[in-house]
Amino acid sequence: MSVLIVKNLWWPFGAHLLHMKWAYIHALINKYDFFYKDNNYPVFIDGSINYYYDSPNTINENELKNIKHVLYSEDINHNMSLRGHYVPNEYANASEFHSFVLKKLYCPKLEIIKIINNNSLIQNLQNNNIKYIAVHIRLGDKINGNAKETIYIQLENYFNKCKEVKTKYGINTIVICSDTSDGLEKFISLKVDNDFKILFNDESRNRNIWTESIVQKVINGYNDKEKLYQEYLNCFVNFELLLKSEIIIGNFDSCFCLVPVEMRNNNKDININVNNIPLWGIRNKFT
Repeated sequence: MSVLIVKNLWWPFGAHLLHMKWAYIHALINKYDFFYKDNNYPVFIDGSINYYYDSPNTINENELKNIKHVLYSEDINHNMSLRGHYVPNEYANASEFHSFVLKKLYCPKLEIIKIINNNSLIQNLQNNNIKYIAVHIRLGDKINGNAKETIYIQLENYFNKCKEVKTKYGINTIVICSDTSDGLEKFISLKVDNDFKILFNDESRNRNIWTESIVQKVINGYNDKEKLYQEYLNCFVNFELLLKSEIIIGNFDSCFCLVPVEMRNNNKDININVNNIPLWGIRNKFT
């Protein structure tokens, strides 16, 4: 018997959950127990993922010393084809299986759940049973700079999809989840003469300048723990907004958008990047 020890997975919210998923699947394939606690990226303020999450482990920490350890590497080329095709017999397909794994791993602590549930926008949507479209707009370093991973897609394309959804399903409330004020303001400006109600979380956002993104700041040594904590709390709120929406519209090349899409396994969700299989998704270039 062996245990897979996982440490210091790449920290941005969506990418972190996807890396955790791939590591967990690696453990399942090899019949390892799974143990992940330590993460030294500054967003994990006490050096542990348990600052935000309940333990995802299949073995207790006090049992580790007597068991053979295998250290996990998040190198994306390592056995990714095998992991991408692995589906246990009890699941109909990879989408169903990956949904199960992500739901198992995404376990915010009770304190974080209380913060999410106390958010005024989430309370308004829940208390009034409002059905809504969640539009995720990820700009900044995702579309520019030395970490660019995807293309810029005109926000008119997002809005046109919202109009199609409204025609088909009668939903006229849009909740915007965006990392930049530019994305938010530009999308809102498209609303002229359209019968939509647009909502969004009250939070601090950067302009659409890639060097100002929180990821790039951390890479360059940014370590304001209070602001990083608030950044992660905002992520939890926006993640909940995506999860609970009727339909997600976004670029699935963004991990933050892709994770709730995979968790929900809802075929109504719309990838605005129509010409591209999601870079980090199930059926990506590694499979």
